[in-house]
Amino acid sequence: MKNLIDFGRLFFSKVFVRYLVAALFGAACDYATFIWLYGVTVDIFVSNLVGFLMGTTVNFFICRHYVFKEKAKDIKAIFRLYAMTYLVVLIATFYIQYTVSLVGIQAAKISSFGISYVLNFAIRKFFVFSKENHDK
Repeated sequence: MKNLIDFGRLFFSKVFVRYLVAALFGAACDYATFIWLYGVTVDIFVSNLVGFLMGTTVNFFICRHYVFKEKAKDIKAIFRLYAMTYLVVLIATFYIQYTVSLVGIQAAKISSFGISYVLNFAIRKFFVFSKENHDK
């Protein structure tokens, strides 16, 4: 029961709300890049990969300074982020490819943000940024 309460506190914490704001900026960058590239290439994988990487990069820098308030210039954090995020982009891409025939390309991409949002928050919170700066 204590773990469930701790889990609930995490998702109603200041850091989670700040992450939501950062995620919206990253998602806007991801979505704009994806839609533009998909219009040019009609390739879901390439469009999603490039869009996701653009959104993740924007999100990383916002998270670093605004969400988790990381002060150190830790190049390892960037490598940890992209190593962990590669798995998320694969999951999101397979999800889009599966759902595109059901709901269309734009709805598939937008709905994939929900999956990506939760996975990316957990990755950043527990693997990328140091724990002592999370709740400041």
